[in-house]
Amino acid sequence: MKKTVKRSIFYFIGIPLLVILVGFSALGVDMIYFYHYKQFPPPPDVSGIQPHLKNGDIILRSGIGFWSERFRQSNTNDKRFSHVGIVLVDEQGTVSVLHAEGDDHTGDGMVSIVSLEQFVGESVDIGVSRLRDADPNRFVSEAKKYLGRPFDWKFDTDSSSELYCTELVELAMKDIYPERSLARNSYNIILPEACLDRRFFTEIPLSYSAKTAQP
Repeated sequence: MKKTVKRSIFYFIGIPLLVILVGFSALGVDMIYFYHYKQFPPPPDVSGIQPHLKNGDIILRSGIGFWSERFRQSNTNDKRFSHVGIVLVDEQGTVSVLHAEGDDHTGDGMVSIVSLEQFVGESVDIGVSRLRDADPNRFVSEAKKYLGRPFDWKFDTDSSSELYCTELVELAMKDIYPERSLARNSYNIILPEACLDRRFFTEIPLSYSAKTAQP
């Protein structure tokens, strides 16, 4: 009888636990491989990008984070980019980026402002689009109201208590044009390619070179 009980415990608890542990181990190996062995080209040259930027522009990047490739491939038509932010240009001409980003390592994240160098430094490619028929200063002002909101790991656009990158863009846009909404996929997620939608945005051609790789 005791052997039967022990065997039952093993089958109903031990095996599922083992499967879970193996799954997490495989994910860990995958992440270690990704970060230590995947080779990325050098990031774009910031000095070549900055002259193209205006206050309120949308800056898109092809990131180097663990989830970047997943987000990039989730785009339906344009698979170039995995993350977006809003360009801020102050009176002195200093350029920074307002964006909602989650940390791959810690799971933390929020709507914050980072330097253009930091935003571009975590990418292999950059794009820029410009909101049509809108005062860019008002667009930026509306977007800044969401500073400090936690990152939305559930990607739930039904609530604005937490935000992800493209959701931030849509909310700031809807504060100006309530009737406008960005396209969603079948899971109701706004993908980066939505910020290139020609109904609302004009893509700005860029000419820049990659940074020289360090020896």
